[in-house]
Amino acid sequence: MNQTIDFDTNPTVAVSEYDNMARMALPGYEAMHTMVLACLRSHLPDIAASISLKIKIFVPLCLSG
Repeated sequence: MNQTIDFDTNPTVAVSEYDNMARMALPGYEAMHTMVLACLRSHLPDIAASISLKIKIFVPLCLSG
């Protein structure tokens, strides 16, 4: 028997307790956030530079019309 759980209307864990429950239930929960943050920090400068270059090239083209 399949049972559908609607987390918006009937959450299995109270929203106020989610963070505490996640820390207890997921080994490495804190480490996961640390690793994601390290990945973002290492890749965001490249992405930011790419976006900056595109803005410098395309905005003047758009404004000149």
